[in-house]
Amino acid sequence: MADSGDLDSFNDAWRYLETLARRITDARDTDGAIDQLARRGEISDRERAQLHGARLIRNALSHTPPLPGAVPLAVPTAALIELLQIVGSRLSHQPPLIGEVAVPAHQVAGDMPVHTALQDLYERDFSQAPYRAPDGGWLLFTAEQVARWLALHDGLVDLGGVTVAELAAFGPAAPAAEVKPTRSTQAAVDLLVKALGGQPGGVVPVLLIRDRRTPDLRLFTPADLPRAQPLVRPIGLAPEEA
Repeated sequence: MADSGDLDSFNDAWRYLETLARRITDARDTDGAIDQLARRGEISDRERAQLHGARLIRNALSHTPPLPGAVPLAVPTAALIELLQIVGSRLSHQPPLIGEVAVPAHQVAGDMPVHTALQDLYERDFSQAPYRAPDGGWLLFTAEQVARWLALHDGLVDLGGVTVAELAAFGPAAPAAEVKPTRSTQAAVDLLVKALGGQPGGVVPVLLIRDRRTPDLRLFTPADLPRAQPLVRPIGLAPEEA
């Protein structure tokens, strides 16, 4: 059963989206506004169907007495609430979420020879790639680790005889933070800038963008800041200063 926080989040997201949709389309009712948005290509047919379903849930919650025990007749799911928030954000022309800005990651394996993994990075012009740790978490294989390892051995090493996981000691191997793709770009930039300020010289922090419900992984690094900069307030300024 949804708790009061879920219902409040649903109601807030629906009211915002309903008001925004009717203002954008100048429609007389919400159904008409949703249909117009679909015809204009601003929402997909699937989103249109989901929004019509959300309207029915909203009506049930607003106009139908709860079942015995104060159980609501209809229960909005977390996925539906997230959809309302995402569509509302998109329609209001807010900056895209970090999942839309971050770069798709190429995954390697911990038991992969360093030579093979490094070749993968070079072919894709990447500097790092995530891999699964034995405990189920995520670590990073980076060109920086390889450089430190080579420097320690004066370059006299067999790149095919050492695995990705063995270079974790030449870190940093852990992402600076793990972030959901539904976080705002501003929040992700703030996290990355903070991590940059807290790292020793030469260490490049990386945010792992991950939705636990899907296998999709993305990375957000300092090299991505120029692309994100037009979407956020000037780096280094607090919200009240921007």
